[in-house]
Amino acid sequence: MTDFFDANSLSDVKYIRNFVKENNISIIYLHFVSFKDIIYFKLAVKGLKNVKILWHVHHRIPQSKKFIRKLILSGVSIIGCSSTVADEAISIKGSDKNVYFVENAIDFSRLDVVTKENEYKHYFDNDEFKILMFGFSFKTKGVDIAQKAVDKLIKKGLNIHLYISISSNYDIVKEETERIFSKIPDWLTFLPPNNQISIYYRNCNVYLSASREEGFCYSLVEAAYNKRGLIASIIPAQRDLQLRCCNWFKSEDVDDLADKIELLYNNYDNEAELEKQKQEVVAKYDIDVWAKEVFDIFNILV
Repeated sequence: MTDFFDANSLSDVKYIRNFVKENNISIIYLHFVSFKDIIYFKLAVKGLKNVKILWHVHHRIPQSKKFIRKLILSGVSIIGCSSTVADEAISIKGSDKNVYFVENAIDFSRLDVVTKENEYKHYFDNDEFKILMFGFSFKTKGVDIAQKAVDKLIKKGLNIHLYISISSNYDIVKEETERIFSKIPDWLTFLPPNNQISIYYRNCNVYLSASREEGFCYSLVEAAYNKRGLIASIIPAQRDLQLRCCNWFKSEDVDDLADKIELLYNNYDNEAELEKQKQEVVAKYDIDVWAKEVFDIFNILV
């Protein structure tokens, strides 16, 4: 049984408790809830025997005093979406008991559906070297780092265009960009949300993840499936992916990022290597394997 709601009040605690009791729930399996929300779920099941909380963590656990994090996570089973996230949970809890690692998976079939490409063609109607990134969080996704690196290369005379797909926070990203450049540069385009994201991947030469922090970077794996060249910051959860054609740069280092972009600009990855990379991610991130591993954890807990 699946339910969607925000746990942010004592009335929600009562709702959760009644829901668990009425439906004879033994495992509360949590996805994409905040660290704070765990407190509400723990309060809701306090005193209920044989009810376990399993938090599937898709991001880095928020930084706060370690004893507070340990207190909140006590009694909570955790699945880390990457080895980095799982190791962090073990460090906080002080034990690997009831901490599991199941690397995220992707339903690649949805990336093969492309029916509205003509609606977006006008964005890419130029002969520039095209770089795609996602940037709904200006600082976390390293949008400022990417913009400054591209600006440096534009000033060197390279023919580059940066595309940033924004699912939310458009006004914030626009405002932060204008704070750096006073206006939106001609070499920068903000792309609207698109359910058929392969259209964006396939119309750009390179995918860039300049993130300062990640749990599991879906977009790098999706771009690899679409046979794009990759550039990514060296942060633990991204380096865990071990992608064949990824060009790594030091996180927050504008000059290093500019060098990696220029490297691909002058020597784009060859088709054979990109095809091998696609086959490797298909084998590694198969969603059926992921489902079985999660199911096995349920069996351990019940």
